[in-house]
Amino acid sequence: MLAMDDKKDDEAEMWMKKAIKLLPGFRSALFNLALLYSQTAKELKALPVLEELLRYYPDHTKGLILKGDILMNQKKDIQGAKQCFEKILKMDPNNVQGKHNLCVVYFEERDLLKAEKCLVETLALAPHEEYIQRHLSIVRSKIASLRPGDSSVTHTEKVVSVEEKKNSI
Repeated sequence: MLAMDDKKDDEAEMWMKKAIKLLPGFRSALFNLALLYSQTAKELKALPVLEELLRYYPDHTKGLILKGDILMNQKKDIQGAKQCFEKILKMDPNNVQGKHNLCVVYFEERDLLKAEKCLVETLALAPHEEYIQRHLSIVRSKIASLRPGDSSVTHTEKVVSVEEKKNSI
């Protein structure tokens, strides 16, 4: 881990692999090797390491966060990412990072109203986090810009739009 701190990535990788070979299930070596891969544009190499970590430690929150991020951003596996973030929230409903990432999943699923509600709840947990406020603004702008019949509007949004039309008549 000292090699990792000194930006000696190859050396850090070698030492962590040796540690894991000597002590299978070595939690910090497994997580830090996956983290090293994710920070050096080798995210797909991180996934099997995270799978091994989570086999030994299925409730490893940081491992679940990292796995979910890689699944969503690299593999485009939104459902796999969603499972990671939902598992975190089952263990800790107030985990801000897990909740925020689940909100991003809702956005990726194009369920903007669910994403908005989720971000409002997350902002209540961490009112000073600017990135949450910024993402909430983005979602609200997107909702405001959508028209009925827009192909990116979810079923929920279409129902709301129809109800709004009825109320305005």
